[in-house]
Amino acid sequence: MNKKIIFFLINSLESGGAERVISNILPALSKKYKIYLILLKDSRFYNLPKSIKVISFSNIKNNILMIPLFPFYIWKLKNLSKNINLSK
Repeated sequence: MNKKIIFFLINSLESGGAERVISNILPALSKKYKIYLILLKDSRFYNLPKSIKVISFSNIKNNILMIPLFPFYIWKLKNLSKNINLSK
């Protein structure tokens, strides 16, 4: 039986409330689902199990500089989703 795939999209895994919640719930969800965590910027404070696929879209650290890249992020997310679903 193939596990269903769930994508989570978050700005980063820096030390914050939403990031802490994600780091707490994803390990439990990864037992039942195949989890992909997409980070808009590659900044990590929390560690996750290796079973969770973490994909970073950018190395830019400044949130303001990331705003013009949103159409690019949407395009990357669409292609990523399509490629993962084709490889199932």
